[in-house]
Amino acid sequence: MSRFISIFLVKLIVFLSLANSYKILCLYPTSSRSHLLFAQPLLMALAEKGHQVTVVSPFPLGKSLENYNDVVIPIDFEKRTAMAASIAKGESSGNPLAILRRLAKSVLDGTNVTLNHPDFQKIMKDKTFDAFISGFVVNDFQLGLAAHFGCPSIVLFSLQLTDMLNDVVGQPLHPESVPCMLSNYKGKMNFFQRVANLLIVAGEKLIGMYLTYLNRIYYESNFPSEKYPSYDEVRKNVSLLLVNEHFSQGVVRPNLPNVIEVSGLQIPSKTSPLPDDINDFVEGAVDGLIFVSFGTNIKSKDLPKEKRDILLKSFSGLKQRILWKFEHDSIENLPSNVLTKKWLPQNDILAHKNTKLFISHMGLGSYVEALYHAVPIIAIPFLGDQITNAAKILNEGWIEIILPSELTESNLKSTLDKMLGTEKYANSVKILSDLFKDKPMSPIDTAIYWIEYVIRHRGATHKKYPGVELNFIQSNSLDVFGFLFVVAYICIKLIQKSITSTIKRIIN
Repeated sequence: MSRFISIFLVKLIVFLSLANSYKILCLYPTSSRSHLLFAQPLLMALAEKGHQVTVVSPFPLGKSLENYNDVVIPIDFEKRTAMAASIAKGESSGNPLAILRRLAKSVLDGTNVTLNHPDFQKIMKDKTFDAFISGFVVNDFQLGLAAHFGCPSIVLFSLQLTDMLNDVVGQPLHPESVPCMLSNYKGKMNFFQRVANLLIVAGEKLIGMYLTYLNRIYYESNFPSEKYPSYDEVRKNVSLLLVNEHFSQGVVRPNLPNVIEVSGLQIPSKTSPLPDDINDFVEGAVDGLIFVSFGTNIKSKDLPKEKRDILLKSFSGLKQRILWKFEHDSIENLPSNVLTKKWLPQNDILAHKNTKLFISHMGLGSYVEALYHAVPIIAIPFLGDQITNAAKILNEGWIEIILPSELTESNLKSTLDKMLGTEKYANSVKILSDLFKDKPMSPIDTAIYWIEYVIRHRGATHKKYPGVELNFIQSNSLDVFGFLFVVAYICIKLIQKSITSTIKRIIN
């Protein structure tokens, strides 16, 4: 009898878990692995919870995981790799406007190739899903997939909010108090900063219009009007927006109910053991460890030789050990206190007690991990948001900035001596780290709750902001002000006419 009850309970548990299991599609057709690295812990956690997760990207997970269906569709990496190498070598500008057109074309073409790949076409033909997670990288035309599968659309973005994403949910901009992503500001702005911020917001708006124009072309090519809603309709039908922000990082904004901050999503609750050779090197750093990495796009091997030599000469005179992510088998004149590896587990290294300093490109993922583990940074930003990320937190007292063009041996040595010779940088970041960690739920648990919420409530349209349907004139009440002006003008004229008529009668 007891055996029968046990079997019944096991079957009941399995049944209940399947009953609450959802089928989720996530598309990340990006040539930049860092965007997917931000999302993968969440997607793995969804699979571990019992949901059937299908992830389409150019990058395999690298291991087998139950309920996690990895669909690898390659895209062209050559243009992006060449562009990143050119920026690392100082041959082209890292200005966002200078690379916008090439980046947008690369991303949109990659998304288009993925959507039309036979493997993905088979998914569109044979599969059904309860939710679609869009790995957004200026490619919102893929939101048409939510219309194709008849499911809620969820946008997951590895950077801070942009105008293009604000637009899909109707999030008010508030340029008078909320610094633009492209600006160097955070917190309270003075008058002239507010003027500059308004102009930058206007510029970002123009960029958003340009990107929307490009996306519309790709959308209409992949989702013809006779079968699908219009591009504008699918853009305004996003159920949930998950963004890589947290108010403790200095940008406080009045978010809508369907905009959820999940900064730190990629940081696991527990660190993993370091590989033996790396662990021996890190544990032996009794005077401290300096970790050097420029992310997944900018590669140390592509730095000009004179810049590499500057780094090596500066490191050679230190008592600290240096662990450097260097994507080549060897490097000339390597000091005895420096260890290079093609790949390094960044989060686990930053979490180690011996890590005292991080030399970074200042990508958002690296910045957030350093903040979480309270490790001061020497920022060497190369392009895009790396430059603004560094500038925004310069006054917080835990980073120093050296632009690639200003990287000299004397400059780097003096910065290293200044940061390693005092505790003030570590003390400053520790305060901010405590603020960042103090959350009611982990970013992953928060994201999972709201994803399941949106699915349970079939898109959660009750959380949708009515302002998303309004155009610029309507959302700023320009039509209302115009109407009131006309009414006031007519009333004034009628009063004037009445007074004039009354005066004439009195005189007569």
